Amino acid sequence: MVATKGRVRLAAAKDAASKPSHKDKGLPGIRTITCTNCTVDEFVEMVGHPEGRFLYNETGLTGTYDFALTYEPVYACRDCTLGGPGGASPPPPPPPPDQAPPILSVALDQQLGLKLEKTKRPVDVFVIDRIDRVPISN
Repeated sequence: MVATKGRVRLAAAKDAASKPSHKDKGLPGIRTITCTNCTVDEFVEMVGHPEGRFLYNETGLTGTYDFALTYEPVYACRDCTLGGPGGASPPPPPPPPDQAPPILSVALDQQLGLKLEKTKRPVDVFVIDRIDRVPISN
């Protein structure tokens, strides 16, 4: 995520001495993240991994801000069994088209003046090369 030059719409925190506050409210097909006295890094952590991708703060913004973001989450459920024992819950139905907020990339641009850019970068991975099981007697 990068800052759009001259278009960032993040209000400086009203009370910089207060504790950061994050609220994540979800309705069927709508997610609203409200941050008070939060850094962009804290916001990135709240958004998580949209569409199964990693999100990094490359805005260069270091202050604390008060803002809210409303968007329609995109659910990435591949090869999972929906419902039933052990299966993932199906995503909520989307809101009616006339009430639907924009998807994350559009909402970031329109509401906060931030932009998602797809880049390739190294990530840490944990590889399990081998597992040895020791038989346990009954």
